[in-house]
Amino acid sequence: MPVMLGLAVLWTLSVEELFYTFWAPVVRWFSRRQLYFLLVAACIVAPILRWLLHTPKFPEIFTFYCRMDALAYGALIALILRDLRSRPDLLDRIERFLRGAFLLWLPVTIVFWLALHGDQSNRYLTSFGLILADVLFTLSVFLVLRNSGGSQFWLRILRTRWLRGIGKISYSLYLFNYPIRYYAERIVAIFHLSRRVDAVLSALLGIALSYLFALALWYLVESRILALKPRLAPDPA
Repeated sequence: MPVMLGLAVLWTLSVEELFYTFWAPVVRWFSRRQLYFLLVAACIVAPILRWLLHTPKFPEIFTFYCRMDALAYGALIALILRDLRSRPDLLDRIERFLRGAFLLWLPVTIVFWLALHGDQSNRYLTSFGLILADVLFTLSVFLVLRNSGGSQFWLRILRTRWLRGIGKISYSLYLFNYPIRYYAERIVAIFHLSRRVDAVLSALLGIALSYLFALALWYLVESRILALKPRLAPDPA
């Protein structure tokens, strides 16, 4: 069981790596108009495939062709920011529009997911619910990029030291939180506590152990590997 849980999260990496494999040559050889066409097509085709291929076990949401729209949204934002960097007036108008869209999209997404109880066996959630979530995250990323360095309250929160610290170890948290939480539940179960207390303590212990494990990996492994980067891949400048 812990091994299965530990590998379960890797489906996202398979989706990402396939996208990177296909997208790099596409960016190299296709025109801007063709890039936009492909990205819009991906945003349309993926949710249609999720709808058509859906089963109660929802395996379709773990496949590249059914989740490529999430990555396509991000690529669209990158293209827009790059192509319109010489048009700050137009970018400002787009930002104002997307800020309003975000304020509307956020409650709609929350209500939709709550109404369907986050049930991924529901065809409407895996089709339309994922569209809502993906677009919401895309709008968030766009607004953060456009306002990076700003003094707004929400940007100051994102720059807080503790939040940046979590971001630094987030990859290890992502990879190992499932098996660590599994063992945390087994440890707490030894004490035969009430169901509510057991659930709370299991969650708190799982979070604490996951954080400590990821922090140890950062200092013992990741930071040491990153320190080799200047020697293995020196800056051309």
